[in-house]
Amino acid sequence: MANSRDLKGQGSLEYVMLLTFTIVFFIIIVSVASDQLSIVGKQQRKQQAQFSLKQIADAATDVYQQGSGAKSVISVTFPSGVDPGSGYVINNSLHISFEGSDITNTLGFPVSGVIPGSPGGYTLLISSQGGAVSIGTVPFIISPTSLAFTFCANPAQQSSSQTLVYSNNQNTSTPVQIITNWANGSANMSFSPSAFNISFGGNQSVTVNMTVAANTAGTFSGVLFSNTTNYTTATPISVTVQSCGGGNGTLSNVSSVIVRTYKDSTYTVQKTAFGPVENVTATGTGWTSSSAITVNVTNSSGSPMPGYPKTVMTNSSGEFTDVFNPFGLPSGTYTVSANQSSTAKTHTFTLRGCS
Repeated sequence: MANSRDLKGQGSLEYVMLLTFTIVFFIIIVSVASDQLSIVGKQQRKQQAQFSLKQIADAATDVYQQGSGAKSVISVTFPSGVDPGSGYVINNSLHISFEGSDITNTLGFPVSGVIPGSPGGYTLLISSQGGAVSIGTVPFIISPTSLAFTFCANPAQQSSSQTLVYSNNQNTSTPVQIITNWANGSANMSFSPSAFNISFGGNQSVTVNMTVAANTAGTFSGVLFSNTTNYTTATPISVTVQSCGGGNGTLSNVSSVIVRTYKDSTYTVQKTAFGPVENVTATGTGWTSSSAITVNVTNSSGSPMPGYPKTVMTNSSGEFTDVFNPFGLPSGTYTVSANQSSTAKTHTFTLRGCS
């Protein structure tokens, strides 16, 4: 028969075993619950990252639909788990990475700028340039923000060039590579240079060339994408080839274009020969600033001169200048015309042989 001491020892052992089992069971429960909470927390944080990216995409869509000049300021929060430096914009898509997993949102229009790809709260400015939308602060600025080429329909091939100026706002050299989304056989676009580095505070000019095939009419559009490693800036390009009154590009009823050319009375000493021939400089004021104007020079029969019509750009004050070299042309009456949307201005001048 067991004595009371043996019974007490057996009871103590059973208590210890029960307590150990309880502790182990509790640890297992806590571990499983912690794992589940971690999974749920990760899912919630990933959903927050997806929601924040969608906020940006929705705001970009809203300002794009509102048109040029529309702006929106939004606040977004990227949770922990968003990989630092993973935000970027390229090929009309917004990208971030969450714990190594890509999250994207693709839009149906050109979009550029910078997505904050690290955890934290951000306030973003989203604005529309009409054909494209920018997000945040672009590390370099392109001026103008879009290009518009205008031609008069012509039985011969025509070409025109415009310039984009890139300004670097970063505190380091910025590499840029340009690609294009352009597939219009009747209007061919090229640009140079296509890749370059802009030093801090520096500028880089890029020449965009447009060539329109003979007997072409219509409207064409595309986009230049200027890329670095983690962002893209989109520059909309449009080309309009239209009938310009009588098929020769001459428009009437106004006379605001100033034409300067050779006049004997401006010289105190008359000369018997001049070489080279004096250039004809056409200037205009009061036009829409930083915009495209079609300039044409025609002879008395209404036929365009070589190189015309062509597109020139006004400056920020709405002024333009175009220089016409009449070398080799016969004496006679010529007309210079400037056309922008519904505004047309013309002026007639005379080329005379020297005597």
